[in-house]
Parts: sequence; structure tokens; C-alpha cells
Amino acid sequence: MLEELEGMKDSLRLEKEKLAELTCNWEKLKSLIKEKDDALQTASKFQAELRVQKEELTVDEENLKRLENEKFHLEQEIIRIEKKNSDEIGNLERNFEQERGTYKLRVSELEKKLEISRQDLATVESTLSVKNVELEMKEDIDRKNEQSASLLKKQGAQLLELEALYKEEQILRKRYFNTIEGTTKVKWWELSRKGSRAVTPTTSFYAECWVIVEDLEAMEWAPRQGWVKIWIKSDSTSTVQAFWESGCTMVHDSRWLQAMEDLSHVVITSTWREVGDRDANHGVTLGPRSHGNFCWEASIFIKWRTTI
Repeated sequence: MLEELEGMKDSLRLEKEKLAELTCNWEKLKSLIKEKDDALQTASKFQAELRVQKEELTVDEENLKRLENEKFHLEQEIIRIEKKNSDEIGNLERNFEQERGTYKLRVSELEKKLEISRQDLATVESTLSVKNVELEMKEDIDRKNEQSASLLKKQGAQLLELEALYKEEQILRKRYFNTIEGTTKVKWWELSRKGSRAVTPTTSFYAECWVIVEDLEAMEWAPRQGWVKIWIKSDSTSTVQAFWESGCTMVHDSRWLQAMEDLSHVVITSTWREVGDRDANHGVTLGPRSHGNFCWEASIFIKWRTTI
């Protein structure tokens, strides 16, 4: 049994080797077949291209024959045309000689007519020169008329300009009058209005400061007159200091800020100093102090400005 089994194993091994060899041969044959198929397809393409080339060659040969026939016919046509042209040239030369004699006669006649026309032209030029002189005189007259009209137009424009300047001067006079009147009103408004509430030399500087802030009508009235700067009159340097240090504008914050937006410059000025002020006898003024868009400056002089 073992010997038979070993024999069967050897047979199986031999069969496997043969199978492997057959498989390898089959792969080689398959590869060769594929190469032959590719070569066959390439040959088919070459044959198709060759067939197309042959057809094109046939067409080209036919075209060549047709062109050769056309060339022959054209050469015959050229020979015929040259012969015809030679005959026509001879006829044209004969006709040209005949017409040249005729034209010579006509030229001599036209030269005579040209001489007559030159004489007529000289006469016309003489007449035209006279007409040109008359036309220049007329143009000169028209130009002078245009200059006169332009001068009158300019004078009219100058009159209109003078009238506009006169009206502007009237407006400026009215504005200047309004400025003087507005200045007087503001001075009176700040110094004399509301009798019992007016600030006096005996008023406490804190009370005077509150009066300035609470009574905003003058500051709200000034921008409506076209003013952008206002000087608020006080009678004490302490009032200026208190107004700066107390922060009492916060009581009417919205109205005060609106007034500050409408006015570009606000100055609180004192007209005289308190008895206890050590600088009173020397006439010294407080230096300027600024905060935001506001400027507080005590002064011994009252300044009023209006902006039209």
C-alpha cells in the first residue's frame, strides 16, 4: 500500500508539473495570440489607411487630368485672344490717327475760345474787385454795429451788476443795523431784565452762578438771531470761579448742551472785582480756562460780538 501511495504521489507530482508546464505554455500562447491580434488590428488599420490613400491618389490623378485638359483649353484660348487683340490693336491705331487729326482741329478752335474767355475773365475780375471793396466796407460797417451792440450789452450787464451791488449794500446796511440793535438788546437783556432777579453787587456769587444757568432764554435766543458767539456779563470774578467749579450746569444739562451746540464761543466776563479781591486795585484779569468747546474768561472789559 505504501509503495502504491508513493507511486500515486509521484504520479500526482508529475501531473502537477505537466499542468504547470501546460499553464505556462497556455499563457505564452495567449500572449502570442494577443500580440498577433494587435498586429492584425494594426495591419487592418494600415490597410484601411492604404485604401484611403489609394482613393485619394485616384482622385488626385483625375484632378490632374482635368487640370491638364483645362490648361490645354486655356492655352488655346490665349492664342485666340492674342490673335484677336493684334487685329484690334491695328484697328485702334488707325482710328487713333484719324481721331488725332480731328482733335487737333478742335484744340485750335478751343484755344481761340480760351483767349476770348481770358479777356472776359479779366473784365469779371475787375468788376469783382470793385464788389469786394464794397463788401469790405459793408463788413466794416456791420462790425462796428456789432461792437456798438456788444458795448451796449456790457453797459447793460454793468448796470445790472451795479444794481445787484446796490441791493447787497442795502442788505449789509440792514444787517449792520440789526447787529447794533442786537448788541444793544443783549446788553440790556443781560443787565436789566427781570428786575428783582437781576444780579447785583451784593448777591452771593453762588446765587449769581445759579441765575446764569437757570435763565437760559438769552443763550437760546441768540442763535436764532444768527449769532455764534455770546459774552455773558457778571459783576464778580468769584462768579466766574464758582461757575467753573460748582458744576451747576448739570441742573439743566440738556438745554445747556443744546445751547452750547448752537453757539461756537461762550465767555462769562466780570465787570468789577469784589472788595476782598487782592487783585482789585491793580485791574488784573483772570487767565483763560477752557473745557471742551467752552471758554470761561474773566475780564474787566465787556466784549460783544455777533456773527451775521
